Amino acid sequence: MKVIAYFLFGDDRLYEVELAFSVLSALRFLKEQPEEIKFCIVSDSAESLLQHGDIGIDLPIERLTFSSQELAAWTNNGMYLYRAKPFALKKVLEHYQAPAALIDTDTYFIDHPRKLFERIAPGCSVMHVREAAIGESELWQPIVNQIGSGINIGGIQISARSSMINSGVIGIDPQDQLLIESAVKVLDHLYQFAPLTTVEQFSIGAVLEQTTQLSFSDDLIEHYWGTQKDFIRVQLLKALKENTIANVNRILERRPVFPSIYPRIRFRDRIVTTWGFLQHRNHHYRRAQLAYRTALFYADRDPDYANAWAYTALQSLRYSQQRDRQKNARAFRFLNKDEIEQVSWIEPSTRRGWMRFWQQSG
Repeated sequence: MKVIAYFLFGDDRLYEVELAFSVLSALRFLKEQPEEIKFCIVSDSAESLLQHGDIGIDLPIERLTFSSQELAAWTNNGMYLYRAKPFALKKVLEHYQAPAALIDTDTYFIDHPRKLFERIAPGCSVMHVREAAIGESELWQPIVNQIGSGINIGGIQISARSSMINSGVIGIDPQDQLLIESAVKVLDHLYQFAPLTTVEQFSIGAVLEQTTQLSFSDDLIEHYWGTQKDFIRVQLLKALKENTIANVNRILERRPVFPSIYPRIRFRDRIVTTWGFLQHRNHHYRRAQLAYRTALFYADRDPDYANAWAYTALQSLRYSQQRDRQKNARAFRFLNKDEIEQVSWIEPSTRRGWMRFWQQSG
């Protein structure tokens, strides 16, 4: 037996929309060539967020639930949520005592899952893909400056030349599960230098690369992220609403799978925000304004796309580093802290993101 596992918690059902697509993409291959592969969700709830309303989908997935106390321990009382990921994998390995791959929900299989487990054995592990060295990342400079010419953490050597390895896929054998504890030690040590969200995936990659024969899986699994992710989610949600498996299979058969990601943007909104850019010369702020105006345009037409644009606006505003709170409150009037509670089309997770932004901006 082998196990494909996913980790998710909270009330954002779009993560389960992603998960359903990922599982269905694997099942498409398993239907033609069966293998003894189980699917598992490590979750804080025994119930699916998809089993209500206009979506009902039955997938062959087992659930391993964790308590609020476990999550608090895994995340250092909520200080670093991504710290929970290696503990979720450890829970799967302890429960099944079988080779397991923890896969992010924003993934889909482009080849048979069997090939993934051909790369997992005692002393052999798999992750998604090798990325650039941490010394090449501006975000990682605080940690790179701290480690200087290099540092050894529990036998794991870290330097500016160490590669970031994407943890969209983490596969190991149960005989190697003690390596997860080593990864957590590296993670905690580096996180003291700077609280970067990618410390988790770097630490896991560093340990597996130095203690196992590490393979990659980007030829088997696609992993999407960034601004495109929210718009892909909308496409998946529509497919699941309309006819579930048939529509999902049609998506998977396309090449490329997502040929058109972003919906139409009004020409007049492009003109208005371009004129604004000539005043403030900030590409991120211009994108935030464009996404905000487009969200309002879609609010009555397609709330799902409206939320995707609203979240894109939030992310772009954060990147813009525009610190003028009053200017931001005026420019994003319907999403500011005084108005957003009255906006009916905003999803809870999107609303929380904007409220956190206003709180953090003082």
